[in-house]
Amino acid sequence: EGANSQKLASWSTVGKAADDVIQAMIALDEAGYHGPYALTLAPARFNLLYRRYVQGIGTELEHLKSIVTDGIFKAPVLKTGGVLIATGRQYASIVIGQDMTTGFVGPSGDALEFSITESLALVVREPASICVLKEKA
Repeated sequence: EGANSQKLASWSTVGKAADDVIQAMIALDEAGYHGPYALTLAPARFNLLYRRYVQGIGTELEHLKSIVTDGIFKAPVLKTGGVLIATGRQYASIVIGQDMTTGFVGPSGDALEFSITESLALVVREPASICVLKEKA
């Protein structure tokens, strides 16, 4: 609630991904969130970034990394679309819900199996610093 959103075009043509991300950046910039930015995409969208530009030697991923300077990430938890976020700590932060703990699971063949757990949560202070990238219905 309170986040910006943008409909994504088809990325069947190389260059459309960059166009969509740039439009999302413009929306955040006009709302007063001037970057730097991080981008998270559903796997199907992320994998399209590996295509090479016909008229150049680089990929769309390389192009976007020069614009989205705080990282571009594949997020299997997202089934479609993505999220562009202004990464300033005044907009959001990550908090630890539970410190790292270890547990004994039990024997596994000739070895012993342990588990390690930790919980993290994103605290969003300014939802408008986020642009949700949505698939067209």
